[in-house]
Amino acid sequence: ESLILEVLTCVFEASQKSKPQKLTYLEEASVKVNLLRFHLRLAKDVKALSNKNYLSLQENLDEIGRMLGGWIRMTRN
Repeated sequence: ESLILEVLTCVFEASQKSKPQKLTYLEEASVKVNLLRFHLRLAKDVKALSNKNYLSLQENLDEIGRMLGGWIRMTRN
């Protein structure tokens, strides 16, 4: 299964769970987003991805990370 699908699965699972159960899925999604960031940098470094495509994908991942971080903070409070 791809990391993107794993992130989506975690987010979907979190959306279906009660507040105390959400955190586990959200934190797992966050770890997978960070792993995606690592893979993206690696793809750029080995020139499998152009700088333009890297920047575009990185911006999207950063936005996903911010949204996920907000949801995690909301769930913890």
